[in-house]
Amino acid sequence: MNDIFYPRMKFALLVYLDDVLIFSNSINQHIEHLHAFINLVKENGLVFYAKKIKTFQTKIRFLGYKIYQGTTTPIQRSIEFADKFSNELKDKIQLQKFLGCVNYIADFIPILELFVPHYTLSYV
Repeated sequence: MNDIFYPRMKFALLVYLDDVLIFSNSINQHIEHLHAFINLVKENGLVFYAKKIKTFQTKIRFLGYKIYQGTTTPIQRSIEFADKFSNELKDKIQLQKFLGCVNYIADFIPILELFVPHYTLSYV
């Protein structure tokens, strides 16, 4: 879907699989973006489920994040998931899960960058 929308709406739209986020600076601009989106959907024979559409939102949850007034924070579930890991990781799979979780919320851990350059992980 990025191939369809990105060339004409790259500054107003984010696509991840079948989730689409349209963002605008004003209501009038949002209406223009919605019209452009609907036209592209029609031109390309795409279908969307009207009941899932939410328009003119000022606060949303998208891909595990809360987005509100220019700020992005991980949803509580992501933080709780990271908190559930034990202090000792016993195998490669646990390590991969932990690193994936840390990577997901890394932008919200300011001191993380202090530790990253000091560790190189390898499997034995």
